[in-house]
Amino acid sequence: MAYFQAVGTIATDIVRKETHKGILASFRLKSGIPGRGQLWITVETWGHTAGVLNTHGSIERGIVISGRLKQNVWSDPTAGQHKTRLVVVAHDLDFCDPRQDLSRVPVANQVTAIGRVEATPLPGSTGERLLFNIVSGHAGAKTGRLGLQVETWGRNLSTARQLRRGDHVAVGGRLGYRTRPTLQGEKTRGYELAAYTLGPIAITQPCQTANNSSHVESVHRLSVAATPASNSDSGYRKGHES
Repeated sequence: MAYFQAVGTIATDIVRKETHKGILASFRLKSGIPGRGQLWITVETWGHTAGVLNTHGSIERGIVISGRLKQNVWSDPTAGQHKTRLVVVAHDLDFCDPRQDLSRVPVANQVTAIGRVEATPLPGSTGERLLFNIVSGHAGAKTGRLGLQVETWGRNLSTARQLRRGDHVAVGGRLGYRTRPTLQGEKTRGYELAAYTLGPIAITQPCQTANNSSHVESVHRLSVAATPASNSDSGYRKGHES
C-alpha cells in the first residue's frame, strides 16, 4: 500500500469517461518547483469526487489531493511487451486560492508506503546512496500490485544496508520522476521514492500448514524501528515524466 498527498495544479484538460465501474475523471497533475524535482503524474477520480472535479476543475487551477498510488498494466501489441504507468487514485480533493503561487511550495508531495523488499539494496552511482525496490499487493487483487524504486541516503543508509530480500519496510518520502544510467550505458526512466524516513517492520500473516488443516502465523524477523533521514531534501534530483 502507498498513500499519496500533493499540492499542485491541473496541467491538462480533465477527461471524463463513463465506464462499467462508474464515472471516471482524470487529469495530469503538476506539482513542485520547476527544475527542482517537479512531478507530473496522472490522477484518477471516481463517482462523486469525479463529478466535483469535472464541474469545478480547470487547467492551471490549484488543487490539493490525497489518495493511493496504483500501477496500471497493459499490453502494447506494437512493441510486444507489457507496459506500466503509475497513477494516483484520489479519494479527496480541495481547490486552492487562485492568488497563491503553488510553484513555490517547498514540500509539494508526500508518500507513505509499506512493502516487501525485492532484492538486497545496491549502491547508487555516487556510492553515497542505496537503491532498492519494494512491492506491495499482488496481481489480481482489488488494489493490484504496486512496485516502487526507493533511494535512500544519510542516516538511513545503516538501516538500508541491513535489509534483505523479503523484508518488509515502511518508507516515507517524496515521489519524483528520474533518469538513471544503466551498466550497459543506456538510460532508464521511471518514478522513484526519495526516502526521508525508513524503518523495517514485522508483518504477521497466516500461512497454510503442510496438512492443510490449520493456519500458523509467520512473523518476519524485523521489528519496527523507523529511522528519520535528514530534513534536507538536497539529495533529491530533478526530473519529471515526459
